[in-house]
Amino acid sequence: MLILPRSANTRKPNSLMIVLAVEGEHTEEQYFKPLRDGKIDLEILSTENGFSAPQHIEKRMDSFLATNRGLEGGEFWLVLDVDRHHALQEVCQRARQKGYHLAVSNPCFELWLWLHLEEVDINQKTCSQLEMALKTRLGGYNKSNLPVEDFHPYMETAIRRAKALPGSHTTPIPIFPGTQIYQLMERILLS
Repeated sequence: MLILPRSANTRKPNSLMIVLAVEGEHTEEQYFKPLRDGKIDLEILSTENGFSAPQHIEKRMDSFLATNRGLEGGEFWLVLDVDRHHALQEVCQRARQKGYHLAVSNPCFELWLWLHLEEVDINQKTCSQLEMALKTRLGGYNKSNLPVEDFHPYMETAIRRAKALPGSHTTPIPIFPGTQIYQLMERILLS
């Protein structure tokens, strides 16, 4: 598991600590990593070796917090996909009890990426369909080599589009199509 710990002594002065436990091995880390500058101390706990089920993401955050004391005042986010995960409801319930924030996308993170480029097409119901749409729209899409320059200039557009989706407002799990990543992005951008 990729853990980029910083002790309380190495945090930026007056910075907000945000720790993200993400489902993907590459895509989410590549998307969020450039947002580390400014007043945010952003830590990304990426998936390794395919351990991407919601319960593994929850355990990754639990382990990080157990080994990195002194992070009071931080925010801890689980960035999850709906996909076909059976334990998602239980993980979301436990996460909320632990004080974790949730940024769930239905069906997957690629919906959030797509919203940077276009309105959602309700016929794009699967991750595979969204990945194919991204590939067509961008002339290629590779989860291991995300071209953030195609997305980051349009973050505010993605936030606006995500907010407009009725599914984005159902909690803890958005109905299709919906993503709560806009809440995390507002927190990052407004800090």
